[in-house]
Amino acid sequence: MRAFAIIVLSILFLTPSYRAEADPNGVIKEFETKESIKQWATNAHGGAQFLEFTNKSSQFMAVSLRHTWGAPSSEVFLFKFRYGRWAALLHLGDPEFDATVAIKRNRFQVWKRYYSSKVKAGEQKRLYVEYDLDALERDP
Repeated sequence: MRAFAIIVLSILFLTPSYRAEADPNGVIKEFETKESIKQWATNAHGGAQFLEFTNKSSQFMAVSLRHTWGAPSSEVFLFKFRYGRWAALLHLGDPEFDATVAIKRNRFQVWKRYYSSKVKAGEQKRLYVEYDLDALERDP
């Protein structure tokens, strides 16, 4: 019975199209296909947003996972396709982090959103972090 359970768990968790490597904190680092990233991301309770783009010869995908635990929140991942796999270069987020991403010129930007009843539109954005995509072209 124990061997059967191990086989079933191996099949469920080690299927190549869904398998991803995780760091010690459980954060997903690599996927084999874009489709497997999208399947993983759409399991977030609030859904996910995707932004695919290229810079020079590299393909990138930004993923913003939305969470629904009472306050606007999100996690941002930036994946780069290299060596036949999609590797996470960046992971940002915490329970009170509501973010949106943008590409301006050759910069990847993460904007943090704030909501206030004092502002006419109710929403303000502040640049949280910015990365030079040309620097991300170079592999370590």
